[in-house]
Amino acid sequence: MDKELHRQWLGIISPLFPDGAYITSRDDLDDFKASVSWLLNNDPAQSDKMSRVVVIEITKETINEYTMKSQIKQKNDNGKLYLQVREFLSAFDPNHDTPVGESPPEVKLVVCTAVLNS
Repeated sequence: MDKELHRQWLGIISPLFPDGAYITSRDDLDDFKASVSWLLNNDPAQSDKMSRVVVIEITKETINEYTMKSQIKQKNDNGKLYLQVREFLSAFDPNHDTPVGESPPEVKLVVCTAVLNS
């Protein structure tokens, strides 16, 4: 995907997460996928316990349709992306009971054309 668009979307979603969140994403894929987690700081027995992993995915098809739109419609879609992630996170519980040594569970949010066109 386009590196500029990749940076743009990371810039939109990043402020929605807690300070110090770990965000990983690759700009050399056909789709957009970002994985985000953060320290929970709520378990004295596990000082390094991480939150559930939020995976935000925007499909190749959605990206292709987005890039064909005017700048005004893209800006509108960016606002819808922001609102969808914010709404998702408002209902998201980052806590989990995964045993020590195992990876935290993932929760996926797929942003599709239907959401951006709503």
